[in-house]
Amino acid sequence: MSRSDPAVRLTELTVGFGAEAPVILGLGLVVAAGEMVALVGPSGCGKSTVLRVIAGLIAPRSGRVERVSERLGFVFQEANLLPWRTARANVRLGLELGAAGDPPRREWDRRIANQLEAVGLGPEHWSKRPHELSGGMRMRVSLARALAPRPDLLLFDEPFAALDDLSRKQLNHDLNRIRREQGWTGVFVTHNVEEAVYVSDRVLVMAANPGRVVAEVAVPLAYPRRHPRREDGDFLTIRDEIDAALRGVVETVAVGASA
Repeated sequence: MSRSDPAVRLTELTVGFGAEAPVILGLGLVVAAGEMVALVGPSGCGKSTVLRVIAGLIAPRSGRVERVSERLGFVFQEANLLPWRTARANVRLGLELGAAGDPPRREWDRRIANQLEAVGLGPEHWSKRPHELSGGMRMRVSLARALAPRPDLLLFDEPFAALDDLSRKQLNHDLNRIRREQGWTGVFVTHNVEEAVYVSDRVLVMAANPGRVVAEVAVPLAYPRRHPRREDGDFLTIRDEIDAALRGVVETVAVGASA
């Protein structure tokens, strides 16, 4: 698979539950191999539903879901660590639940150590249980667990939303570095526009009722990136374009509600 080949393709995707109106209607999405695409939009527009359809957790009413690889990882809003397991043992769970014999069990300890180091969690924390770790550290363990099986595709459902601003920015920075080093493809859901710009190559803006993509904004910023300062005109221009698209979504909803 070359980097120009699509890792994910959704075609005319419609998703609904029971007899209710569709949550997502006619959505199309193509993610190239090695690309990170961010999804932003108001609550209820179906961002998380898109991730679950890609992962095969929800079946669409109609449309096509194509995924080149079955090697997939999912990072959720909560770290969801097993409280009785150490950080190292929680990462091991990602291998225990993976394909049998891949990697061979003799390689597990090295793989676990490599991923914990990749996410910036030092060996002094590996024997700690979740209650002994900060929120940022727990999320690093969750990320290492998803990375341990070496997925080709990673799905992120607002993984850093509950963290303080400093921890979020550091994890954004680390995520960019890890993706550049490991080469996986990603789809990242967030409500934070600056985060969307910082971690992605493209940002898709979604509207609700039904969920659909209404704008696409390219992020042609070089790596490695830094968080924006007042003088970072290119970053701020992209952010403002996305903000304007989101305002348009909100204003359209407001006009519809008052009509």
